[in-house]
Amino acid sequence: MILQALLVSKDDLTAETLIQVLAQFGVAVDRSSAADVAVARLAEERFDQVIVDFDDPEAASQLLEGCRHLVGPDRNPPVTVALLHDTSQIRSILGAGAHFILTKPISYEQAQNTLRAATALLKRERRQSMRVAVQAAVSIRLDESNTVEGILLDLSTGGMDVLAAKPLPAAALVRVSFELPDGAAGIEGEAEVAWSTANGQTGLRFLDMDEKMRDEMGGWLAARSHDALPEEPDAVSQCKLTDLSLGGCYVETASPFLSPRLSTCAYALPEWRFTPKVWSGSCIPDMAWALSSLPAPKSSAKA
Repeated sequence: MILQALLVSKDDLTAETLIQVLAQFGVAVDRSSAADVAVARLAEERFDQVIVDFDDPEAASQLLEGCRHLVGPDRNPPVTVALLHDTSQIRSILGAGAHFILTKPISYEQAQNTLRAATALLKRERRQSMRVAVQAAVSIRLDESNTVEGILLDLSTGGMDVLAAKPLPAAALVRVSFELPDGAAGIEGEAEVAWSTANGQTGLRFLDMDEKMRDEMGGWLAARSHDALPEEPDAVSQCKLTDLSLGGCYVETASPFLSPRLSTCAYALPEWRFTPKVWSGSCIPDMAWALSSLPAPKSSAKA
């Protein structure tokens, strides 16, 4: 699945780190240095994720507020990530609608941990069409004299993943052509390179396609819905338990959980005979957990 992020920041070093990390997770990034330009783009284009730098708090807050109103019958608001210098602002910015927080300066590991969780959430909640594994030859034409051959890896109505003979430039506009297996139909259309790796694995987003071809491809995919690829596993956040009671607990994490949501937490206590213990609960903004099914200890003796 191809995901699109809008990064709003004037910080070149931070932007470079975030773009590198997001590429690992199959997320294409568009960057804007001006918040007013970003607001206009949000109104005209669809982004799965918005990352906004709070170096300009007023403009960033307006952008965050705008994201909350991007909702409709066929549109969900983007998952938002706030970049902060001042950790004392975390509570207020989470309250303003940010789903995740990254504190500056941002390390590569910190960005990986937080953006892995954000991307896992996107892939679980934003999948609009089934993704079917396909093996077929595909031609990718960059211009009249430059065609790259590749292998189709998986296909959905919104785009496809391919293994190209050579890396393709990000954001390049291409024309793709391939045949669905078993001679079902020949498909061709305009596409955009959403992301690309050094080994040639590439995500392509369909832009323009003949309606008849699109319908044929949709029918072929629907007939193979049982072959749809499984969802990626949820991200696991490593936490430090700092306080525990029968009603809940407090944890320290590298980045905030999306709130509110149901989650599963595993813990081990040396004085309990059976470990680890697992419960399901909901995370609230101040990082407390409300427990819904806390198992009772079998014995107070130490393990």
